[in-house]
Amino acid sequence: MLLWGIAFEVLFCGAIVFIPLLQDVFGTAALGPVELALLATFPVVVWGADEWRRAHLRRCDGKAVATIRGPADELPRNA
Repeated sequence: MLLWGIAFEVLFCGAIVFIPLLQDVFGTAALGPVELALLATFPVVVWGADEWRRAHLRRCDGKAVATIRGPADELPRNA
């Protein structure tokens, strides 16, 4: 269901931006090729950064992993 929701959101946003009738209703304008090219780079950058982080976490020992994850993960847990 989550993937269906994401697909609907992407299609709906695309319709609002590119269909002239919906452009008038929502006050949007179609994106040009430069804007689309710029936006297309962001998913690749985010995916690459996440993959780098995951690889780094796999290579690190326990102490480094706790530091990367943040101080909240280092708090003592009640038994």
